[in-house]
Amino acid sequence: MTITPAGLIGPVQIANAAAAVYTAPVNTTVVFTRAVVTNVTAGAATLKLWLVRSGGARADANIIFGAAAAGQAIAAGPVEPTVLAVMAGLVLRPGDAVHGLSDTATALNIVASGWTQ
Repeated sequence: MTITPAGLIGPVQIANAAAAVYTAPVNTTVVFTRAVVTNVTAGAATLKLWLVRSGGARADANIIFGAAAAGQAIAAGPVEPTVLAVMAGLVLRPGDAVHGLSDTATALNIVASGWTQ
């Protein structure tokens, strides 16, 4: 199989209702190499990310970023984006997904790249 570099997410805004921001396609393995989030507002916003395996559901046990009850605060911006180190090397199998939640619907933009096989 061919390994192909890819823009995987966005830029896309994280909603204020938890939802998938990326789902690995059928017959495809995905590896994230870099992900960043930027706060495009004048106020702080919070972010929470889950790794939801195929057939699974969001739960506290699969939070990968922002494990505090309110999520992880992302400073007002725009300034340097916050690098999501937790996503570097993250492997998704077909149907696995990354879900996101912000406390402010239009505050946080996420962009991620990596490769598919």
